[in-house]
Amino acid sequence: MIAAHRWVMTAPKAPLVIEAFDPLPPAADHVVVAVAGCGVCHTDLGYYYDGVRTNHALPLALGHEISGRVVAAGAGAESWLGRAVIVPAVVACGECDLCRNGRPEICRKQQMPGNDIQGGFATHITVPARGLCPVDEARLAAAGLTLAEVSVVADALTTPYAAVVRAGVKPGSLAIVIGAGGVGGYCVQVAAAFGANVVAVDVDAAKLEAVAGYGAALTLNAASYDAKALKAAILQFAKDRACPRPNGSSSNARAPPPASPPRGGCWCTAARCAWSASPWTRSRCASRT
Repeated sequence: MIAAHRWVMTAPKAPLVIEAFDPLPPAADHVVVAVAGCGVCHTDLGYYYDGVRTNHALPLALGHEISGRVVAAGAGAESWLGRAVIVPAVVACGECDLCRNGRPEICRKQQMPGNDIQGGFATHITVPARGLCPVDEARLAAAGLTLAEVSVVADALTTPYAAVVRAGVKPGSLAIVIGAGGVGGYCVQVAAAFGANVVAVDVDAAKLEAVAGYGAALTLNAASYDAKALKAAILQFAKDRACPRPNGSSSNARAPPPASPPRGGCWCTAARCAWSASPWTRSRCASRT
């Protein structure tokens, strides 16, 4: 028996309640993860403060940005025992037509910790072994990071990563990140790592100053520009950097899309932005689906 407990939400704004549970034995193809760290996402705040409905009935432990170590494994998942892992924020079934056609993010049978199943505000969590991300602890230590600190990779980093990948960002692309907060800040770094010329737009000077040192080649405070001037500044930057147009030419780069995406989104003029690749963010902005 594992002496496990979790902090469950019983009602919006009500104090979390500690609850003991026994995660053993895990079902076939499932594992029990001893939680090292769990991030607090804005989605969690929406559930707790705003009363956004969870798919799983309350009481429920929130939290979907989870890292930890596998301490028990069901049949078929024994190879994960003892390994440090990051738990996917959304676990797709891997069997349906959507999954087989490369769209696991909209799998109808997906399981999201802290929404569809008990989440990571706990000492332990039971999850499907499918999709677990192994963590190289030697490389982690060399980077000066702990397993707990990389828990946010499960959502805050993979969400903009998926957007950059689906947008087709490549070396030389013009990538415009609207909102340089948590997710947007990671988006700037990911797009820059892909070789893009990154423009970060925000109304918070401190956030813009922060991302200027982490991949944003141009930062623009939208509070200081009208729409025409903002567009002109981006066009001039694209021209100076010889950013390619969608047809492959590099002169007179195409203007950014006419409407602004949600905060933390990413648009690349070379392709449609797929900021909403993650289903939990997409559900919050139906107009972007």
